[in-house]
Amino acid sequence: LLGVLLLDEVLSGPALPLDVAGCTFGGWLHGEGAARHGEQPVFKSMCQRHDALHHLAAELDRLRDEGRRNEVSTRLHELDELSERMLEELVRLPKAG
Repeated sequence: LLGVLLLDEVLSGPALPLDVAGCTFGGWLHGEGAARHGEQPVFKSMCQRHDALHHLAAELDRLRDEGRRNEVSTRLHELDELSERMLEELVRLPKAG
């Protein structure tokens, strides 16, 4: 889903903040999320996946800048997979009681 929604944006300009801490979700991860869930294995996994998502976004941005748009288009599914796994992990976090 994310890849489909961002296809035009990825091909025409930066679609995601490339800095991990520069996005809203990254701010939550490193702030309130870490304070509430930092010791949870699922939270740690989600942080790693978030970093991987930004790394991939930076790589796709570089490929786009190099004029390799077809390669970007064929790799957008990787963004989908990472974002779907992050959402699955997010809903597995313990609820505040």
